[in-house]
Amino acid sequence: MYFINFFFTIVLTLLLILLIPLSFLCMIIDGKLSNIFFYQIRIGINGNKLTVIKFKTFKVNNNNFNSDISNDQLNTFGVLFKKFGLDEIPQVINILKGEMSLVGPRCHAIIYENNYLKLLKNSPNSNFHIRNRRKVLPGLIGLSQIYGFRGDSNDDDEQKYLIRWRYKLDSFYVTNNSIGLNLKIILLYLKKLFLNNLK
Repeated sequence: MYFINFFFTIVLTLLLILLIPLSFLCMIIDGKLSNIFFYQIRIGINGNKLTVIKFKTFKVNNNNFNSDISNDQLNTFGVLFKKFGLDEIPQVINILKGEMSLVGPRCHAIIYENNYLKLLKNSPNSNFHIRNRRKVLPGLIGLSQIYGFRGDSNDDDEQKYLIRWRYKLDSFYVTNNSIGLNLKIILLYLKKLFLNNLK
């Protein structure tokens, strides 16, 4: 697994280097020169805080802005970046710093994490899933993510369903973590990312 992580970390680092000039070009086209990165405090391993780095894809200058925004609120390359997950590539910096791993539960912003914990109250085994999820480094890609349990819903019942299954699947990943499972997650992610988006 070390070789796999090393290989993909190198690939992501090279991709980051290639995308930085593109992000600067985006800022020039939009006429808004500013920091090309977006920083957000999230919950990491053992409940510790970490600062996650992403490419800035939205027009407004607010680090607390909801990441699930409409296309008309995205900057010049924002739609492309978000469609192929390129806005997440700067998190390779978090990986190199030892704050994240390639595969693992996706970390939540503090405000979202607090809301999710409220939704999980009285849910079967919720305390176990919450504790289990925090035992490992958060990942760039995760099991619940590739099965579609990401983002949020405006419908209360659907939101509860999404969050419960997100924590269950991430807890399952932690309990059954293996080279085979990690490879499966990486391959399923690549398949979903490219095949679905290129249709």
